[in-house]
Amino acid sequence: MRQKQFVIFILFLALVLALVACGGKESEPAATAVPATTAAANPAADFKNIKSDLLGVAIGYPGDWTARVDDAGGVQIASDAALLADDADTMFKGAMVAITSFEAEMLPMLDSSADATDPVSALNVFANLITQDDALTFTPSQAAAATTIKGKPAARMVMDVSGEEGKGKAYFAAILDGPRIVYILGAAEEGMSDFAATYDAMLGTLALTTPAAAAAPEVVAEAPTVAVEPTATTPPRPTLEPTPEPEPTAVPGPSYVDIDVDPGIYLYTSGDFIRDMTLHDGKVWIASLGGVLAWDAATGSVRKYTTQDGLPHVGIFGIEACPMPEMTLLAGTEAGLAAYDPASDSWYLADNIFKTQPVAGLLGTVGADIGELVCDAANNRLIMEHKGVTIVNLADSSTRNVPGSDLSWSGVRDLTLVGNQIWVSSGYRGYTVLDGEQVRPFSKNAGTFDADTIYHIAAAPNGDIWMAASEGLLQVRNNQVINTFNRDNTPGFSTPYHVAFDANGAMWVGFLSRLCQFDPASRECKTDFKALETPGMVTGEIAKILFDDAGHIYYHVFEGGWSYFDGEQWRHFQNNDLPMHAVQTVFDDAHGNIWLLGGSAYTFNNDLELKDGWEKFRDMGGDDIAADANGGIWLTTGRNLYHYDGFQIKRYQVADGLFDSYARAVAVMPDGRVWVGQENGVSIWDGQKFIILNSADNGWPEGRIQTLLADGDVLWAGTDKGLLRIENDQAELVLYQGVVGLPSYIIYALGKLPDGRLAVGTAAGLVYYDHAGRSLAAEPEVTAAITDIAVSPEGELIVTSASDAGGGLYIHDEDGWLYLTTADGLPTDRLRTVLVDSAGTLWIGGGYWGYGGGVMRFVP
Repeated sequence: MRQKQFVIFILFLALVLALVACGGKESEPAATAVPATTAAANPAADFKNIKSDLLGVAIGYPGDWTARVDDAGGVQIASDAALLADDADTMFKGAMVAITSFEAEMLPMLDSSADATDPVSALNVFANLITQDDALTFTPSQAAAATTIKGKPAARMVMDVSGEEGKGKAYFAAILDGPRIVYILGAAEEGMSDFAATYDAMLGTLALTTPAAAAAPEVVAEAPTVAVEPTATTPPRPTLEPTPEPEPTAVPGPSYVDIDVDPGIYLYTSGDFIRDMTLHDGKVWIASLGGVLAWDAATGSVRKYTTQDGLPHVGIFGIEACPMPEMTLLAGTEAGLAAYDPASDSWYLADNIFKTQPVAGLLGTVGADIGELVCDAANNRLIMEHKGVTIVNLADSSTRNVPGSDLSWSGVRDLTLVGNQIWVSSGYRGYTVLDGEQVRPFSKNAGTFDADTIYHIAAAPNGDIWMAASEGLLQVRNNQVINTFNRDNTPGFSTPYHVAFDANGAMWVGFLSRLCQFDPASRECKTDFKALETPGMVTGEIAKILFDDAGHIYYHVFEGGWSYFDGEQWRHFQNNDLPMHAVQTVFDDAHGNIWLLGGSAYTFNNDLELKDGWEKFRDMGGDDIAADANGGIWLTTGRNLYHYDGFQIKRYQVADGLFDSYARAVAVMPDGRVWVGQENGVSIWDGQKFIILNSADNGWPEGRIQTLLADGDVLWAGTDKGLLRIENDQAELVLYQGVVGLPSYIIYALGKLPDGRLAVGTAAGLVYYDHAGRSLAAEPEVTAAITDIAVSPEGELIVTSASDAGGGLYIHDEDGWLYLTTADGLPTDRLRTVLVDSAGTLWIGGGYWGYGGGVMRFVP
């Protein structure tokens, strides 16, 4: 089971929250509500029109409503202007519509079973992501169904939304528009009964055009040159032609600072982000996003296994022991099924276990992406979460696949054996029973069950089925709920997440930071462990409960480790060599500190091993980081800019002078000014104020800035429209769509080579750009999308990629290219950052939220 997030949907979730809860940012909601519009607009009334060139959409809306286009091109429309206020801090009622889009090729990153060519699948993924909120209940009233909108493949669905503050409806639409998916969400309070007609009328006015971000700029001989006050044009220059160039050459004499760390290769991952747990051979085996952990409860010792121990990936989603024919421990990883060899105390891809090539190819191929695992020893079957549910007959290696489209929902939260049947809980919409060749889905949405959000299913000794669901603890017979236990009828109850039965048949229920031995007859907890009151219990959503032969209790949460009860006391265990499971940026501040950016920001002393010295700087993510001459740190988070002077942190946002809410890249120039890469321009901090250079006010070349590279008095900017060269506050677009030899005009990374050329990392490979000679040469050995570039003092070129095909680490020196992947011991092929620090240490980091990753350190 895995949890997936994607930030583009946060806005949509906030819109729904604004209608049934509070619309504020950080302040508490006021006691009184802003009056609602008395009635929804008449769809037949005259509509106004709003257009977003950046998004490539136009739509009509009622004349008495309010609309805006945000800095990212998204469209938001509301029945009350107060709903769109940036400083809204009171409860609102009314209706809203929001529109956004993203590339269809990104859909499988959100759900591996998703089909980007199927609008129903695309819409279901979208709806699933934005309805994961415990404060609200989303109940489908109209399931996703295929349709056409403006002649394009589309899907629509409707959900009832309820929370403590009110009720409403949410209307979803997804449109397949070439390489992208356009999403339109409508949400209205319960009283606006005719909003559905308004929403339909608005969809009828929708127009889709080519987004400005993807429109091809005209290829001309003269490159655009822009200044704040342009006074002259740049002389014409020749069109760039591919010119073969020599490979980067080494330069002698680098000097490094000394550190007190032994030479070697150090891999750091986090074992605190846990996805599964099992008992085998006297140990507790734990599947984490940082590898497999083997924990000996008697001694408290933990052994971690990673890619350096044979695992194909450190992202582990399931773990189970199964006879094949000998009892073998299996792990479901991001890169296939792995098996444990106790003789060598290592792991290997399990492709050689099975007799038939289809199974070997399925399970032993990088990218196979195996999740939950259940061994059905009685029927000689291995059951896996893989492209829905895949069942392997261990006798002859034959397989059966039940795709996600045949289940009650495409995602799999948990797998449970009930006799010969396989029960699949979705964690969102009902469950499915696989009974022989029959596939029987049950859901509230389909009218075949009384609940939808089911987290876990367990079979009691008497044959009853118990379900942990958002509606409460459900007792089920013959697929009918016969008893429900929840906060309305059972004192002290909250949302249950896991159910288990011990050797005596007693039921244990896991809640949020609470473990209860529950007696249904009395509706009481006979034994009640509360983590907030009990030392040694880890807090969080209890995801799995286990019992050993001695009756000892084990449980884990998704983030924070696991706990063990020996009959007398609880003990909490963690394995956090790394404080995060995905690393986006590694940075050396030149003062002996290494910074790690991911879900939060951390620092540690470079003289120490990482696991011994990290400290949390702040509980916030980070995209880019730079240091100024005074030792100050500048950090961007995607929306804001932060400055840390060694004592205090100052946040800069639009209200402080940034010209929009997109702030991804940052660089400090020799004159001390701090440049922030934004949407279609830059904000420059001169020590007192921000100077704005953007396309709206100054004719600045358009393009969302992805990366910045300071090169003396010249600043290079990689954007989603090409490469900018900036000097004396003038910007020249030197590489753009249509330039011969440029594999992609989307530029993610830049590096300066010893011979003066730029290494340019694009969405489709690496190129070398010589500005003096106006020449461009593609690197044939590196054609994957580039995420980061570093150049060592010796002149080595080091490149990372996170692509499905070609992801990994590329190193070029005088001997040519070296390509490394997880097969060579890297924690993941989805690498996002590379650094050569002041001590000559090479750092690489990678992984994404909800998937496995880590950081690796090469100390020469």
